[in-house]
Amino acid sequence: MLDLSHAVAIFAWANRLMLTLGEPVFPEPAASA
Repeated sequence: MLDLSHAVAIFAWANRLMLTLGEPVFPEPAASA
């Protein structure tokens, strides 16, 4: 469970970071989960 939580947190952080840079690389993590 902890690994899943960490993965979601990392995806959310990376997604927000990319959005800040103006280039979203990953789609919604919830879609693949």
